[in-house]
Amino acid sequence: MKDRIYFLLVDDQQLILTLASRILKNNGYKHIIQASNGAVALNKIKKSPMINVIVTDWNMPNMNGIELLMAIRNDPNYFNISVLMLSEEMSDDKIFYAIEEGVDAYLEKPFSEDKFIATINKVLQKDLDPDPIKYKLQKLTAMSLRKKVNETIDYSKSLLQEYGNNIDVYLILSDCYLSTRDYENAEECLHKVLKINKKSSKAYHMLGQISMKQFEYEKALSYMEMAYSINPLNTDAVISIGNIYLKMGKIKEASETFSNLQVDTLTNRNYTSIGAAYLGAGNLEKASQYLQSAKAPVLESIAVFNKYALELKKQGEYEAATDQYQKCLKIDPLNHILLLNTAVCYFEKKNYAEATSLLEKCLKIDPQFNDAARLLNHIKKMKR
Repeated sequence: MKDRIYFLLVDDQQLILTLASRILKNNGYKHIIQASNGAVALNKIKKSPMINVIVTDWNMPNMNGIELLMAIRNDPNYFNISVLMLSEEMSDDKIFYAIEEGVDAYLEKPFSEDKFIATINKVLQKDLDPDPIKYKLQKLTAMSLRKKVNETIDYSKSLLQEYGNNIDVYLILSDCYLSTRDYENAEECLHKVLKINKKSSKAYHMLGQISMKQFEYEKALSYMEMAYSINPLNTDAVISIGNIYLKMGKIKEASETFSNLQVDTLTNRNYTSIGAAYLGAGNLEKASQYLQSAKAPVLESIAVFNKYALELKKQGEYEAATDQYQKCLKIDPLNHILLLNTAVCYFEKKNYAEATSLLEKCLKIDPQFNDAARLLNHIKKMKR
């Protein structure tokens, strides 16, 4: 069995990576990959699809352990990878947060070899001896993550009939209803979750999202504050509270909410979320402040940076807009929309050679992209 287990160790401290690798090798495990933070780990996962177990530190730059855990659990290709979370201080709040996001086990640093291997064995044993409903929940999760909404709803209902009330099923079902704007059924599912577990911050957070979509901002604020009181380490809840204040026109309260976040714990994802909130409120100056602090976009945040660049372009700041587009193209080089938008910036800067090159790349990807073809023809006519 040990020959079939592939580990990914994630920590920004090389000493911990070396120690954990040595322990695993001493205990017969051969396949070990290392990464320095969550963002690097995600790239390693995509290049090494055989990974079975991730051992990750909590506190890391760029993308921390809890964000890595959330990214994995929300990816249809990797959601069932086992995750062991490490932390120098595994407080009750951290344990609660990690469990709610689907961690398989947790361990405080520093750790002994015996304790580390015992925890690894515990993680592996869960896969060998799963709960009766586990495989069915995995099937349901895969359906949901692949956006098979109708199938997910039908299968959720069948599981509820077979097993009775189940928090995981209700949360997945409510998310499906939310995606179809069936807010009434989504709320009903979430209130059933809260009857089972009054301390589900996920349920309160989703109720807040539903209220926001219905422009019930006072109600949304109440739900988000409840989510944060239950899970005070959840930065997403704080950012959502600030976003609600922005939508209510309470600029001062929003600014204070964001300012109260500890700068040393903010990640690229957090900065991007705050920047997106200010973009939505039409405050380009504040959006720039936070988005510039995000060192680089990831695939999931490209839409935010694209919108940011569009706003810069409207202000005539073509150089700054080009910089943002180039950042995005490093992550998604075959995105024809990004290529066109970048080409437009070069066109406005009268760099027609670079604009032409980007438009030609764009049309190789999508020969039917009329906007790119029109701009390319326009440039060619200008050169005659």
